[in-house]
Amino acid sequence: MANPLLPIRHKQQNFFSCDVFDTYKDDLASMEHPVFSLSTKTDFRVLEYESNNGDRIKITPSYVDGLATIHDKDVLLYIASSLISNVNKGDIPAQNVRFVAYDFLVSTNRQTGGKGYQILREALARLVGTRIETNIVTNGTRVIENFAILESFKIVEKHPDNGRMIGIEVKLSDWFYNSIIGKEILTIDKEYFRLRKPTERRLYELARKHCGKQKSWSIGLETLRNKLGATAPIVKLKYNLNRISESNHLPGYTISILGNIVTFTRKTSEVSQGKMDSKNNEVIELLQYHGIGPIIIKELVSSYDSDRIIGNINYVLEQDKLGNIKNKKAYIVKAIRDDFRPILSQHDIAQSEKEDSIKKEVSKKINLDKQNKEWVKFCSQRVKDKFYEQPKKWQEEKRQAFIDKITLDNNKLILKSYKKNGFKNPILLANFFTELKDELLTELEEIDFDKYLKKRQA
Repeated sequence: MANPLLPIRHKQQNFFSCDVFDTYKDDLASMEHPVFSLSTKTDFRVLEYESNNGDRIKITPSYVDGLATIHDKDVLLYIASSLISNVNKGDIPAQNVRFVAYDFLVSTNRQTGGKGYQILREALARLVGTRIETNIVTNGTRVIENFAILESFKIVEKHPDNGRMIGIEVKLSDWFYNSIIGKEILTIDKEYFRLRKPTERRLYELARKHCGKQKSWSIGLETLRNKLGATAPIVKLKYNLNRISESNHLPGYTISILGNIVTFTRKTSEVSQGKMDSKNNEVIELLQYHGIGPIIIKELVSSYDSDRIIGNINYVLEQDKLGNIKNKKAYIVKAIRDDFRPILSQHDIAQSEKEDSIKKEVSKKINLDKQNKEWVKFCSQRVKDKFYEQPKKWQEEKRQAFIDKITLDNNKLILKSYKKNGFKNPILLANFFTELKDELLTELEEIDFDKYLKKRQA
């Protein structure tokens, strides 16, 4: 049987590329929902999906380039992987991101000849052209307008001899960007980029998302077909799953089928590897950031816990600010090995606990304010949804009653807006739906913020 995996095209890679120690990242929202086409041909279908919990998503293709594919998604995986180390250090990365085309091609196991650059350019065009409309929340924010997967891309540098892309700048959509800064991501296996078939990549995403740290995850064939976004008949899907089960080449997971139930089970090595959790990945990225070499990183991570490593790095950084450090990189390694962290007095411990308590309260208040804003948006959207569910005659009566009221009140601003754009004007619409709020919102979570929070947490 031919090898079902793509060859490893770049065996010698720069240590500082983002694939070191399997630190590739994938966002939870697109792992859970079928955002990307599995077709290997240009796909002009409009895709619509609704999950059992009410998550809805509609994907509209570019009329020129078609839908973005699961292979195009590699661009997003590369960007998420390169940005997350900054997020883990508390920095907020910019929404406009620059990267080097060659680094992307090498890191995602792609060809680096002319064809590789052409495929990348086509992928960027599809990512910009594909539009999404969804109610799925990322980082507590619901983007309810129609938006592109990538807002834009431009080539900021070209090779002087052959005109190939060197530097690329993309602007991330709010939806995807919120996933990154909200750390709504999972680490994926670098072997993912060796999977040839789109369905295999989608199967891996679902297995990684749903297995988590548990040993296995089971799902019905029909439900799996919907989550995959596959168009093949159940019989064909079952056949393909059996082929993958026989070859056993899905990274980290085995597949078994009993009747109409598919079970994904973590491979033994994958279970033991669970000890290298996300905390370790953050520590590795932090050491990389400070210029520590790969051999030393392996020694430190295998010998010391993350608290000791992070604590000593913070200690060295404080000393560096005071001008006490000459060779920061060497001092970090020595500090971790000898544990230079200062021993806290009881007063220091109490002060630290007090500061932590204050931080938690501030964080709680910020989170509550954020949830309150989300609730306001939620109620606003519910008013609109319920209004458009009513009979056309009722809608017209309400519009006319609103116009009569603002005319009687001589509200010049709203009247001017109405005369200019009618009921398409955003200022007029905001006031109109506010007037209808008490009449249309009747459910407890729509009128009581505490009830909304309880239902959301349930």
